[in-house]
Amino acid sequence: QQHIILCEMSDVEGKEIKELLPECKVLSLQLDHHQSIADRYERHALSCFDYIRNILSNKPQGKIQIQIVIGNDKEQVIFTGLSGLLKTATLENPILTGQIILTDSEINAGALFLQLQENEKRFQDQVVKYDQDIRYVL
Repeated sequence: QQHIILCEMSDVEGKEIKELLPECKVLSLQLDHHQSIADRYERHALSCFDYIRNILSNKPQGKIQIQIVIGNDKEQVIFTGLSGLLKTATLENPILTGQIILTDSEINAGALFLQLQENEKRFQDQVVKYDQDIRYVL
């Protein structure tokens, strides 16, 4: 199973990714301009936690891949801290692999699709950053 969580990626709609990757499940966490970055981080962390818990409560068979996509701007980079949640989940559940992808916050669905495909086979790289279309492993 492949799951993609779009974290405040306003230029990419979940349905666009779903059309490009029909087998995957997509969760889109939206930006709320009225909340502080701390409140948004807390809300997104709880949403990710609940999402992963729901996946695992269904007793899935086979591997589960979760990719969290985050905009690469100075405020959204804080969401990279969600990698700790993924790391803990993967330690507790060996069928689960998790990955954070930092990319241009204004990326379009087609370009993001290519990045997701590129990283799908490289899940040993837990945090990946794209800067001017160059892939860096953090």
